[in-house]
Amino acid sequence: MAVELLTLEEIGKLPKGVNGGYIIRYLPKGHPQRRYKSAGWQFEHRLVVEAILGRCLRKTEEIHHRTDRLDNGPFNLKLMKNAPHARLHNPLLGEFRLCLNCGKPFYRRLNRIKKGIGLYCSPKCAAQSPARIASAEKHLTGRTPNMSLNRYIVEQKDVGRTWPSLARELEMGIWAIRSRYRWLKERMEVA
Repeated sequence: MAVELLTLEEIGKLPKGVNGGYIIRYLPKGHPQRRYKSAGWQFEHRLVVEAILGRCLRKTEEIHHRTDRLDNGPFNLKLMKNAPHARLHNPLLGEFRLCLNCGKPFYRRLNRIKKGIGLYCSPKCAAQSPARIASAEKHLTGRTPNMSLNRYIVEQKDVGRTWPSLARELEMGIWAIRSRYRWLKERMEVA
């Protein structure tokens, strides 16, 4: 069932108001674009973009004003997904970084950066990171001289150590240690 959308000329003829710095238009009862339990008032910029696109906006879409909120011309409006629009207006939500292992750009939420988690784009990169391996080997040198990190993980797991206790000792993620252990076991079977 296709919804009959208003044209730009029809939008201009609707009763007008201002709410929160945005222009709003009144839609009569029963109009298909009337939504959000708003007593009939809709943001003009949403109506304009719907008229340009020829479809209703999805719940995951928002309209960004490039300059003035009162300017609802097509060149001042940009259709965006909710999350990128929120990041645009609130940079404290996170930031783009480069993975320390592969160099790929990725977005990391701020709370994860504060915890020291936001250094790698994925758990796989974290497990393969030379910096992570070097820090774990350095950490081990006091307890197990002349033993590589790989041998230590295999020996400790073979004696029955649990993943969480090994992860705490090495200050590595459980996933990183598990994947390294599985990779080593497969390599030992082939050799």
